[in-house]
Amino acid sequence: GESKALKDIQIRRGWTIHELKTELAYRQKILEYLVKNDISDFKMIATIIHAYQSTPEKVLRKLGIA
Repeated sequence: GESKALKDIQIRRGWTIHELKTELAYRQKILEYLVKNDISDFKMIATIIHAYQSTPEKVLRKLGIA
């Protein structure tokens, strides 16, 4: 079925279902990048997440995701 939490996020952000799925896919790819590159340092992870929140396109390009 449909996740209530995801539906709530979609509504609060004003996203279409496509935008929600795209955002989730990008976030998953970032997490996969961190695992693949053995990045486990808290400060590095926090830096990447903060940068993604500020300039997502730039971070996705830098990580080779977009």
